[in-house]
Amino acid sequence: MTIRYLLERYDRHRVLRGAAHLLCWVLLWGITQDPDLRTPPLAHALEWGYVVASFYLLFYGAVPRWWAQRHYERLLAVGFALVLGSGWAMYWEERLANPISTYDYLPTYETYSALAIFTSNRYFFYAVFGGLIFNLAGPSAVKIAKLLFERQIVRQRLEQFTRRQQLDALLGQVSPHFLFNTLNNLYGLLLHDDPRGRAIAHQLAALVRYCDELAGQPWVALGAERQFIEDFLALVRLRYGPHVRIVSEWAVSEATTGYLPPLLLLPLVENACKHGLSQTIGAAWVHLSAQVQAGELVFTVANSYAEAARPAPAQPGGLGLATLRERLALLYPGATPLALRPTTDAFAATLRLPLRPATASGGSPINQAVVSFHPAAAELL
Repeated sequence: MTIRYLLERYDRHRVLRGAAHLLCWVLLWGITQDPDLRTPPLAHALEWGYVVASFYLLFYGAVPRWWAQRHYERLLAVGFALVLGSGWAMYWEERLANPISTYDYLPTYETYSALAIFTSNRYFFYAVFGGLIFNLAGPSAVKIAKLLFERQIVRQRLEQFTRRQQLDALLGQVSPHFLFNTLNNLYGLLLHDDPRGRAIAHQLAALVRYCDELAGQPWVALGAERQFIEDFLALVRLRYGPHVRIVSEWAVSEATTGYLPPLLLLPLVENACKHGLSQTIGAAWVHLSAQVQAGELVFTVANSYAEAARPAPAQPGGLGLATLRERLALLYPGATPLALRPTTDAFAATLRLPLRPATASGGSPINQAVVSFHPAAAELL
C-alpha cells in the first residue's frame, strides 16, 4: 500500500476525508490545552475555533480562489484580517478565562479595538505567533506536505499524457498506411513533374520534425501549431483528392503572439477527417475555423458524417477525444474548454484555450494542473 494509493482513496471518499479532518482538530484541541493554566473550555474553544476557521479560510477559500489568478492584494487583505482577528481572539479568550483579569492588554484593546496588538511587540507576538501561527503550524505542515506529493503525482501524469500524445501523433503521421498513401501520391506528383511535389515533401518532413522536436515541449507558439495543422491538412487533401472539401480559416493575424500546450488541436482535426471524410458517403467536408478573442484561442472543427458513423450521444468521439479530455482536465482543472455539438448530419467541436503571453512562454502548464487534486495546491507554485 503506497502513499499514492492512500491519497487517491482519500480524495475519492468524503467520509474518509471528514474523519481525517476531525481527527486532526481533535489532536489540535488536546495539544494546545495547557494543563497548568486550566483554561476554561469556552475560552479554549474560542482559540481552537478561530484556528480552524483560519485554516479553512486560507486553504479552501482565499488561496485557491485568488493565488492562481495572482490577486495577491486580496490575499494580503485576508492575511491582515486574520492578524487583526487574532487580537480579537486573544482579548475574548482572556475575558472568558478570567473576567476580573488585570492584564493590561484588555483596556488597550477596549481603547484601540483590533489595532491594539500593534501597540506592543509583546501583544503582537502573543496574539499572532503564540496564538494563530503556532496553532496553524501543524495542520498547515500536513496540508503542504500532501499538496507537494500530489504535485509530483500530477507532474508524472502530465508527462505520461504528453509522451503518449507525442507518440500517438508521431505514429499517426508516419504509420505504414498513411505513409504509403502519402509517398505514393508524392511519387505520382514527382513522376509527372508536378510542382506540388516539392511542397508536399517539405510538409511531410515538417510534420515528422514537429512531432519529434516540438511536441515534447511544454509550450509552443501559436504560429507553429497553426503551421503544423495546415501541413497535416495539406497531406489529407492530397490523400482524398478533389472529391472532398476541406476549408481552413484562421482569423489570426501574423502579429498575434501567444503560446499553448502542443498537440491539443490535432485530435479534433484527426477526428473530423476520420469521421467526416473516411466514413461519409457522397459529398464529404471538413471545416476548420480559429480566432483569438481576449487572449483566448477559439478553435472549431466541423465535419459531415453518415448516419452509420454517427458518434454515440453520451460520449461523442473516439479514443482520440477521450485522451484529449483527460489531458485538458489536467491542464485546465475545473474548466470545460471542449464543447461537442452533434447534429443530424454534422458534428462540431469547439476548443477554447487561453494563450500564454510570449514573455511567460518558458513556464510549464503543470503549474495550472496541480490544482486538479486540490485547488489549494496553487499556493505552492
